[in-house]
Amino acid sequence: EDQISKLVLEKQELEWETSLQHQMEMLSNQHSESLVSVKKQVLIIVLFQGKYQISAELKDKEINNLKEKLKSLQLLKYNLEKRSNELVRRDFPLQTVDRGSVGVRKIKRRATGRC
Repeated sequence: EDQISKLVLEKQELEWETSLQHQMEMLSNQHSESLVSVKKQVLIIVLFQGKYQISAELKDKEINNLKEKLKSLQLLKYNLEKRSNELVRRDFPLQTVDRGSVGVRKIKRRATGRC
């Protein structure tokens, strides 16, 4: 009976050890799979951060380029308006001279008595 109970105990210990080993292997596999999953998620996050950063940098560059273009267009508009005003003054001074000379003629006529 002692031997039988020892054998039964040994068998139960072996079954228990086998069960523990199986559980350890399963936990080890789950742990490995979890690590792989976490590494993939971290990689995806890093990739998205890189894409977002590149996108933000491109948008900043585009905004700066548009600001520079706006400045140059405003300067061009100012220069064109200035040039236009200069051309108007240059091409149409005759009207002011004519008006002035008409005024001078009227004054001379009045002074000489010819109206």
